[in-house]
Parts: sequence; structure tokens; C-alpha cells
Amino acid sequence: MASNKARPPPSNNDLPAGARSFYTAYFVPVLRKYVGAFDNPWVTDGLVGPIQTIWNGIMKDWPHTISDETDAIYHLVSVFFCVQPRALMLYYLITVDSESL
Repeated sequence: MASNKARPPPSNNDLPAGARSFYTAYFVPVLRKYVGAFDNPWVTDGLVGPIQTIWNGIMKDWPHTISDETDAIYHLVSVFFCVQPRALMLYYLITVDSESL
């Protein structure tokens, strides 16, 4: 019988052992730059292939197959790109926009 418990949110603890510093120092900035070059960087559909290509090129010591179904690393990246824009928007609304009042 399947559990009704929700999965815990992804975290850096889901990364392969020893990969965390390399992931944050190299993988995330390259992926951020890649997505930032989109005409609409807020739409991140179809990123499994590019994430895999970037992972294979940067994270060579930590082989991993990215998938969008149950893959913790894909969900970690997805949360990063979903949460960060919202946080930036909230920051803008609180600081920048309030200055114009």
C-alpha cells in the first residue's frame, strides 16, 4: 500500500556525497546563466535534457541520470528556479516598490 505522506522538500542533502560545494560553486551558476538567456526565463519546461548535459559536463565525478519524475536533483533545481523568482519579486515589492509610495 502506498504511503499518503508527502515527500520532504528537496534539499542540498539530496546531492551525491561530496558534490555540494561543486554543485553550488559551478553547476548552479552555469544553469542559472543558461536559463537566464531564455526569452522567458520563468518558463522552465523541457529542462531535463539541458540539465543533464550541464550535469555531465560539470559534475563528472558524480554520475547521475536526471529525470523529472522522482529525481531529487531535478526537483532541487526546479524548486530553486521556482522559488528564487518569487523571492526576488517579493523583495522588489517590499523594497523598491515601497520606495515610490
